[in-house]
Amino acid sequence: MSNITKEQIKQIREKIGVTQITVSRIVKSRHGGDVFVSMAANFPTETESPDSVSLKEAKIATHLLGLEVNMRAHEQACAGGIIHSDELETAIRHIKVNYAHLLKK
Repeated sequence: MSNITKEQIKQIREKIGVTQITVSRIVKSRHGGDVFVSMAANFPTETESPDSVSLKEAKIATHLLGLEVNMRAHEQACAGGIIHSDELETAIRHIKVNYAHLLKK
């Protein structure tokens, strides 16, 4: 196996472009039943590679899309009677705090 240097890894990471991000979430009830929500985002930009974004941009986009998917899945679960409205409020509050923490990194 060849030795890969940190510089080679850095150069490759800088060239990687992400064209699509998909985030899915399943909310399950202790009493049976579940809700599945999935969203995908494409990212055409005006940068060097018009059909992709950098890994750094993809990380932020993934967190933003994850935030939306998680909140929508819990709302759907509540609307479908799978979780109670109190559980929805608690879940939404925790989701927002947790994703805010990820986005600050």
